[in-house]
Amino acid sequence: MMTPEQYRLLLTPEVRRTVEEQIGRDPAAIALDKRIPHAALVATQVKYLARARTKLPSYYEARCILPPLAFEQASSEACAARKSCSGNTVLDLTCGLGVDALYLSKRFREVITLERDATLAAVAEKNFRRLGA
Repeated sequence: MMTPEQYRLLLTPEVRRTVEEQIGRDPAAIALDKRIPHAALVATQVKYLARARTKLPSYYEARCILPPLAFEQASSEACAARKSCSGNTVLDLTCGLGVDALYLSKRFREVITLERDATLAAVAEKNFRRLGA
């Protein structure tokens, strides 16, 4: 679970820039690099962004924030894209990273999401903006 403090740090230009600069490096090496501020947090984001290239390519391209547990529990974009329901309004009771909600928004006029973890809800909202949703 991502803490509110970790989320706030991931919003700072310094940490975002550092994550971007470290993409492609070994996360273990990043975590041990004493020159990198918030190295463990940066390493975790680099690790999950690398995994997102195949599971959540839109999230990778938008450089979304990826809390580890939410990433592991998220539907892949390929799976979410195959949901065939459509209509006016849909309710996603377990938003998480919002992958299903993102794809449902292409088939529904309105998508309402609920997420009991306030930090994860904030992450999803920020990611939706990065994704242009």
